[in-house]
Amino acid sequence: MTTYDSAIAKLASAANAGWKLDLSRIRCLVDRLRIERHPGYFHVAGTNGKGSTTAYIHRLLDLHGYRVGAFYSPFVYTLRERIQLGGRYVTESELTRLVEHVWKAGEECDRNGLGLPTEFEIKTAMGLQFWSESQCDYVALEVGLGGRLDATNVIDKPSASIITSISMDHTEILGDSLGAIAAEKAGIIKRHRPVVVGRIGEEPEHVIAEIARKMDAPVFRLGKEVIVEGDGSMFDCNVLGKTYRSIRTGMPGAEQQDSASLALAAIAIAGIDLDKETVREAIRGTRLPGRGEIVFHASKRWYLDGSHNPAGIRSLVSRMRNESDTKPFLLMGMAKGHDHVAVIAALADVVDDCIFVPLDSPRSQKPEDLAAVAKEHGLKVRVLADATEAVNMLKADPTELILVTGSYYLVGEVGSLIGSVFSRL
Repeated sequence: MTTYDSAIAKLASAANAGWKLDLSRIRCLVDRLRIERHPGYFHVAGTNGKGSTTAYIHRLLDLHGYRVGAFYSPFVYTLRERIQLGGRYVTESELTRLVEHVWKAGEECDRNGLGLPTEFEIKTAMGLQFWSESQCDYVALEVGLGGRLDATNVIDKPSASIITSISMDHTEILGDSLGAIAAEKAGIIKRHRPVVVGRIGEEPEHVIAEIARKMDAPVFRLGKEVIVEGDGSMFDCNVLGKTYRSIRTGMPGAEQQDSASLALAAIAIAGIDLDKETVREAIRGTRLPGRGEIVFHASKRWYLDGSHNPAGIRSLVSRMRNESDTKPFLLMGMAKGHDHVAVIAALADVVDDCIFVPLDSPRSQKPEDLAAVAKEHGLKVRVLADATEAVNMLKADPTELILVTGSYYLVGEVGSLIGSVFSRL
């Protein structure tokens, strides 16, 4: 009998294939599994903010009484975070069964000459299978990478598509300009289906508007068709002539108002009636692991945030300035493929002392490379063997505030070591 651990190991073996941005294998999986894609999907792409927008959609629909699934990319503490139903993670037994079921279909696709599916394609198919079996009304579906060729783009008739933000990240895959990246993200736009767009700048907005025009897809833009007004702690959102007032977000950062408004607008534009008080309750109660997550441990405040690109780090720096007069001790690791030079340059404004560690991943950036950049900015630098050594050292340090950032891999490692509530779910 297949166990949960062996199912995880099987998925890990598929990870060796890396990224293969192509829809042929996921389409084969969907056909072989005979998945009925009947739920109303809310398809969420973007450089930053897509996870929180997905979470707001998930909770808004759940609290309004719908049977709603969700897919998150990446996970922080457990693979089970990826596939959710009504706010609960898929169970170990459910995940084990899904791995076996989808794996067999993947072997059939391989025999037909398409090659074995990638790890992300298998996980996407597992979610689609699970939500179909669960007879979901709706699913909040977060894109993995890009959009046009991402495995989640097997969805063809979403209730709405959402593009949260456009900035420079994964440039070796998505393109080296904002316009090129916008075109990849806009690949999730479907004919005659509405698209909600965040504050993305003139060039990306032009690219997305042109693609939407060709698809005859109505566009609703934050700050234009969707009006958001707030003071950083509370905001109002007007969409389709209806105003939702006095909303507070449960996650930190002014950008959360935009993420929540995108979620609210997408649901309203899809024709779903929302109760104003339930909206306030849902948005106030939404949480995600590794997004401004605070853990108190060893008489210290640990601020866990998986930001890993320049735009995300700039937002994090703004939060740190607003939330504390004390400069935090930085604990950081990064994956290859991100602009570590720009990330560290932004962090240098709010930190003095740094520890760099490798990630528990084959994609880990060498911590010595990160340390070299930090030294150029005059920061005090140490390189340690792993997250465990770093946490043990920081427990004895007099610093009261510790910022853990640069990668969700590292946030997950550290959060598990210091007892994050999410690590126990």
